[in-house]
Amino acid sequence: MEKFRGKFKAVPWRKISLGLLVFVLMLLSFLGGFLLMNWYLRVSKPKSRIGQEYADWKVYKNKTYGFGLRYPKDWEAKEIKPRFIIFRPQPIEGSKKPSEYINLVLTSNKKRGKTLCEEDQSKCSFYTNGIFGERTTSPELEGVFFAHGEDDFTITLHKYNAAAEVIENYVAIFEGMAESFRFTSQVTTACEKDADCTLGIRLDECCSCAEAFNKSEVEANLTIAAFEADKDYSKEKVADCSSIVCDPCPPPPSEAVCASDRCQVKE
Repeated sequence: MEKFRGKFKAVPWRKISLGLLVFVLMLLSFLGGFLLMNWYLRVSKPKSRIGQEYADWKVYKNKTYGFGLRYPKDWEAKEIKPRFIIFRPQPIEGSKKPSEYINLVLTSNKKRGKTLCEEDQSKCSFYTNGIFGERTTSPELEGVFFAHGEDDFTITLHKYNAAAEVIENYVAIFEGMAESFRFTSQVTTACEKDADCTLGIRLDECCSCAEAFNKSEVEANLTIAAFEADKDYSKEKVADCSSIVCDPCPPPPSEAVCASDRCQVKE
């Protein structure tokens, strides 16, 4: 017993205790730093106000590049080409046509370097629906810029000589449109023959009409239903469309055919 006590006393307990204390302090310091970094990323991430309701706004969808956004019901969307779209208020009868307008432009980003926002998302000043970008403002323009794949997207409000309260309203509309922007999921439309194609309707989009899809896509994708003329699909929608008013669909196409290796509607 005396021999055991001697060995016990010989153990450098003070050094061991000091080592454990240092280890615990390092562990607490690491955990504190981890929690602090998470907090910083949350508060520094640009916030979206997309929770606002934009009742009665219409929806613009660009099928070529797979995106969409909302715009006021008393505005019009003019697609000059899939890479250049203009949104402007419709003139009130008997009044002067407004000079202000919003445009959306797509350009290639293959030859430019990365922006500060792309290198460090905490430096971004715009965020919505999983998209990080940069928000700019000047007396003449309001802008939002972001990249997706090999394309740059720029949404711009062009301000002119309207009264300050009118410009404020345009800025609010611009922000609502920018924050409603989202990319839509891509679906399979490749085909080899007409028999590969069929008409369907998307259930994950509010203002969807009959489109041409590959039959296998309609069978496998739960967000696409086989199209039936005069059927009401509102109860099958998986998107929240309570605040959306859609323009009526055009007369449904007669069938889907395979053209240029893609399923397309036959008018």
